[in-house]
Amino acid sequence: MAIKPVVWSTSRADCMMQCLHKYDQVYNHKIKEESHALTLGTSIHEIIADELCSHNDNPEILQDRLDSLGIEDPEIYAMVPNISKFVKEWNERAKRDGLEATIEKQYAVDKQFNMTDFLGSDAYIRGVFDMYAYDEKNKRLIVIDHKSSKSCLSKAKVKAHPQLNLYVVMLTRMFNLDWEIAEIALHYVKFGKVVWADLDRSEMETFEKKYKHLLSILDERVYAAYENDVWPATTGFYCSWCSFKKNCPAHPKV
Repeated sequence: MAIKPVVWSTSRADCMMQCLHKYDQVYNHKIKEESHALTLGTSIHEIIADELCSHNDNPEILQDRLDSLGIEDPEIYAMVPNISKFVKEWNERAKRDGLEATIEKQYAVDKQFNMTDFLGSDAYIRGVFDMYAYDEKNKRLIVIDHKSSKSCLSKAKVKAHPQLNLYVVMLTRMFNLDWEIAEIALHYVKFGKVVWADLDRSEMETFEKKYKHLLSILDERVYAAYENDVWPATTGFYCSWCSFKKNCPAHPKV
């Protein structure tokens, strides 16, 4: 198999670290993972983005809109109050601090973390940002990611969350942002809960160095797999949720 340039994302890096066989299926053979959780997550992200952009925090209006779209998933309807609550709280903060959120934005950077075209030949890391805002007056960067998962991470784990940390680095480097505190958060839609953590500049710089080193290791690993065309399966914790388990060489059919 020809060696292809790798453009990383946190999900791609996670996949590479979990299992080379899964990586091969997803990124080489372009086989999409199938699960209700993934479909639900996509729908929830789209709905929250629409509500934030329209500034609608009325759950009745949202429910009527879902009805008109023919949405049938009861899990989505169960999250309507929490979605409206989140939008209302964000609207209040945005009005108070004069903030404007950027919603569902695609960005890419090269190896020096300079902004480049999302599909550009020099893109090295890509990300789709659920929402962020820059509070220039109070020197704060706010980055929030929505989750439809069934459990919540602790504040300490949110602080160390690779995706949120990476997005802080990307935004800071792309736009040369001058901030003192980065507020990062995971919004757990099922629970109506937002778990916040703060980062300072030194913590961001430490993460940046570590993550660049990690990607250099993953570069070597994926190039070796391409060169040898060997993509071994790895069994472990993540196998329970893997949609490729049926045809996995590490899980032979009985």
